[in-house]
Amino acid sequence: MNAANQATILVVEDSKLQQMAHKTTLEGGGYKVLQAMDGESALVLASQVQPDLILLDLGLPKMSGLEVLNELRQGEKTRDITILILSGDGKAANIQEAIILGANGYFNKNMTSPEDILAKIAESLPDRSGSQWSPSNVFRLGLLGDCGDVDKLRQALSLQNGLNCPTCGTALLIEARPDPSQNEVHAMSCRLVCPGCSRTI
Repeated sequence: MNAANQATILVVEDSKLQQMAHKTTLEGGGYKVLQAMDGESALVLASQVQPDLILLDLGLPKMSGLEVLNELRQGEKTRDITILILSGDGKAANIQEAIILGANGYFNKNMTSPEDILAKIAESLPDRSGSQWSPSNVFRLGLLGDCGDVDKLRQALSLQNGLNCPTCGTALLIEARPDPSQNEVHAMSCRLVCPGCSRTI
């Protein structure tokens, strides 16, 4: 794994203008940038290089972004790569399918600034301590409004919009991963995450 400030990021985007903009932003943030203009090229590059993170558009030629995501999560060499969807497609069904397929985050590129992209990448990149929230060690669980201590949790976190994200209104999920720092055999660390805008709470 590369050091965080030298991490390799694969940008999968069919717009040359967007590719140039992402390259400028990411290189300015200290990252090494690889580029693919279509889904097939992305799969080949991802398998060969195994980048630290992939920025993936959905509207791609040859293969859709969702098809690419599914293939990446099935591949032995690519299944654990952090993948952020950065797309102009804000349809709820596509967001939900991307999260189900294993995307680590979903952003509307028309509403996301370069600073936001860099901040989310820094948050999402795995570190060498093994403490990353990656698909290989994270479980995503839905919340039911009338079960257990959901109401107590909502009050403790001062959630004013029920069990929905305060930013975009999407239903929140619980992310849980094994916590080796605890002595308990099955100890888990948990956080709330929005599958729509990737905000963590």
